Amino acid sequence: MEYDNNLLEKFAQMVKATGGIRQDSAIKFLGVDDKTIAKMAGVLGEHNIIKIDYTIVGETIYKPGPSINKRVDDDLKQTEDQRGAQEKPGLKPEPNPAEENISSEDKTERVDRIIEELRGRMLEKKLNNKKTG
Repeated sequence: MEYDNNLLEKFAQMVKATGGIRQDSAIKFLGVDDKTIAKMAGVLGEHNIIKIDYTIVGETIYKPGPSINKRVDDDLKQTEDQRGAQEKPGLKPEPNPAEENISSEDKTERVDRIIEELRGRMLEKKLNNKKTG
C-alpha cells in the first residue's frame, strides 16, 4: 500500500497528540499494513519528527521526536527537491496550513478533533469486535 503526505501528516499528528503510540495501534488507526507503517516511520524518523523505540518484549513504540512541530509536508518537499523529484501530473498539492494564520487555539481544536476521531474509531472497533467475537 502506498502512502501520501497527508497520511504522513496524520501519523505525525497522532504521535504528537498521544505522546507515543504502539505500532499495532498506529496500524489500526491509519488503516495501513505493517510494512507501510514501517516505511512511514522510517521517513518521519529520518527527519527527527518521530522517534522509534523498541521495548524489551519486541513492541515498537513511536514517540515524538525533536522536530515533531515541523510540518511534514515542508520537510518532505525539501527532500523531494533535493532528489530532483517532480510532482505527479494530475495531483493537486494540499494547501499548507503552516502558511495560514492559525491561532494556537485553532491548533488545539484540531488536535482535539483528531483525538476525538481516534477515540471514536477505537470505540467502534471494540463494539464491532464484541459483535463478531
